[in-house]
Amino acid sequence: MSADVIFAIANGLALCGWLLLLLAPGWRTGRRWIAGFALPAVFSLTYLIVFVPQLFTSRGGFGSLEALTTLLNDDPRVMLGAWLHYLAFDLLVGAWMSEEADRRGIAHAAMVPALILTFLAGPVGWLLFLVVRARYPSSIRGAP
Repeated sequence: MSADVIFAIANGLALCGWLLLLLAPGWRTGRRWIAGFALPAVFSLTYLIVFVPQLFTSRGGFGSLEALTTLLNDDPRVMLGAWLHYLAFDLLVGAWMSEEADRRGIAHAAMVPALILTFLAGPVGWLLFLVVRARYPSSIRGAP
């Protein structure tokens, strides 16, 4: 399967996971098992198959920004691996945020901007979530 096809499939699956988090907040099983486990596991396995072998044959490396740029631009499969990495971890963070919000009793409407930002700009959405979460004591609903 080509890198372009894998990219398109992964993007579609990731979008499904994010839509689940945004549009079905009450479906805890879906949130936990689909967005919080199954899809990130699929992305991780695909990453392992697509990206890791390229590390042994591609130019570049991780020692400098220039070497990393060379590595990411040497082969589309390397860039695809990096993208799968983003998809897996951003979705895991979004699922965790949703679980944490549920435990703390945070209204889903308050979570939507943080989830959208996590989908689009991972760390920025997570920071917004921390601001929202700070307004809710951890003792609510037995949260740590």
